[in-house]
Amino acid sequence: MIFLNVDKRLEKIGYKIVRDDKYGVEYEREEPQGYIHKVVILHKASGNHIMQSYTGINQLVGLTLKEQILFTRKFKQISRAWN
Repeated sequence: MIFLNVDKRLEKIGYKIVRDDKYGVEYEREEPQGYIHKVVILHKASGNHIMQSYTGINQLVGLTLKEQILFTRKFKQISRAWN
């Protein structure tokens, strides 16, 4: 239920899950400026999992505090499952 709660809250602010598999999870949101904002949480064999926020052309995109909190919760949830 906790997974669904975070995902539903991310969906409320416009993020849709594009990919969710053993290698990570990828979210996308279309921004009013016309670009696609991607946030990915990726599994690394070393255990140093990463989270990235960027546009489709690899430019860094900042996150609001609310977005940071939600993505950090998701990051913690899935990194526990990986360990």
